[in-house]
Amino acid sequence: MSLDMEQPIVVVTINFRLGAFGFLASADLELDNRRSGDAGVGNYGIHDQILALQWVRRYIGAFGGDPELVTVVGQSAGGNLSRWAAHQELFNQAVIMLGNTFLTSRSLELQEGIYQTILAHLRTPSDMPTLDRIRRLRDVPANELLDAYIATGSPLPNWQATVDGFLLDELPRPSRIGNQQYDAYVRRIIIGHHLGPAEIAKLGWTPGKIRHLLSSYFPAELVTHMTLFYDLSDFPNE
Repeated sequence: MSLDMEQPIVVVTINFRLGAFGFLASADLELDNRRSGDAGVGNYGIHDQILALQWVRRYIGAFGGDPELVTVVGQSAGGNLSRWAAHQELFNQAVIMLGNTFLTSRSLELQEGIYQTILAHLRTPSDMPTLDRIRRLRDVPANELLDAYIATGSPLPNWQATVDGFLLDELPRPSRIGNQQYDAYVRRIIIGHHLGPAEIAKLGWTPGKIRHLLSSYFPAELVTHMTLFYDLSDFPNE
């Protein structure tokens, strides 16, 4: 279609680490990062995304693209890329297709609870010295680490970005997008959503269960706004 409109585009698709491999964070890992000379903690998957966008800005001209006109496009979890990488000034426009509400950002304190659950699943003593715990984690086969991450028990993704004071310095504020408060270099953003991916409805969840789940991810005030907006009272408890 872009060719028919005589406005061709160059498409670059990227991969990034997910789950524990991309977003596991804890005080242990923060200490290990500092010992290695790295700032921040977690957010390894976001670093992958940023590296890919840096590559685009540097080399896209060789493929006929314009490094000063980069548009990021993401669906669901990918829709969060525009927010996670926004302050890096690596793109000018964004198309967010159903940015996942639950894939936001968490404080290190919340991430610590997930980390401790994983350690318990892997039978790693909590009183083991920090470096020994990290060394044991690195020796765990990838499939076992994945199983441990799944064992955290949430029906929703637990792999979320961490507010580390380096890559991300604040918890997300949906009102910024709602009020069109973008960074100066972002020209425009297109946002869309639909009800199709609401698979949670198939799990037989009642409004009470949904509110309880939301409260584990969001502040009470935001939970109130969300439940009023979607009017959970319209749905039966049976």
